[in-house]
Amino acid sequence: MVKRINEKTRKKVVDAFYSGLSKNKVAKKFGISPTSVARFIKEAESHQVEQGVPTEKAPSPEAHKTVTEIEKRVRELEEKISYLESKKKGIGVEPLT
Repeated sequence: MVKRINEKTRKKVVDAFYSGLSKNKVAKKFGISPTSVARFIKEAESHQVEQGVPTEKAPSPEAHKTVTEIEKRVRELEEKISYLESKKKGIGVEPLT
């Protein structure tokens, strides 16, 4: 049996996505499929275009992270690149932890 989602809930789903949650997290929060979340977002954006309202882009998953968290992730990635480049050259390096 297919469950009909009312307009109020659809709006909450779209709002949750635009607040920064991923489609999967929104789906889990509302007990629906990620495909439904994507469809509700697409329908909302289509409706905005029809109404002449500029559409927002979904925020990046990193949008809610602090500068410190992003800097830490950059350092981790730089270390990984260095490790992989050294490994490619055959230089003995300690594995990443």
